[in-house]
Amino acid sequence: AAEGAAEGNNEQDTQLPLVPDCTMEPLQYQDSPLDKVLLSIFRNLVKTNTGGITSSKPGIEGLLDQGRSFMLQPDQSADNQHKMVRETLGGLMTPVLPPFYRIFMSGIVPDWEWIPEGVRGRQLGPWFYAPYLTSIVTPTFFAFLVGPSRPNRRRDDGQRGGLLVEKCKFLQESG
Repeated sequence: AAEGAAEGNNEQDTQLPLVPDCTMEPLQYQDSPLDKVLLSIFRNLVKTNTGGITSSKPGIEGLLDQGRSFMLQPDQSADNQHKMVRETLGGLMTPVLPPFYRIFMSGIVPDWEWIPEGVRGRQLGPWFYAPYLTSIVTPTFFAFLVGPSRPNRRRDDGQRGGLLVEKCKFLQESG
């Protein structure tokens, strides 16, 4: 990523300074049984959404290897990369969660025929509780990817709904 930023696509890009490497000590992550199950599911979704790319490496290192193999294929496009990431994350949510999320977190009224025309498909949210619920769910269900995290208060308004990630597992392990 740093090489691409240094080379840039235009003159303005070449003027941006590179972000310095993290100076925090590496964390040793202890995966829970749930983390291991979710990572396995995630790696299988990556395999499905990359046309079968796998890696013999275990754990997060194997996930990163799968991602690199896909992203660095000759003639790989940014659109294909984004599609793979979107479909993999969407698959992790299962078919049940996106409609639930749209209704109860984003406040998007379903486009069901029994709902009145003026309300159908409108976005009434996000609801006030959505950031807080997200900060409660993330430490349990995304630790396999981001590492240890905990809910805290948001910096801008002091309300609940912030998330403090000790040090991102994915970023640390990706180098």
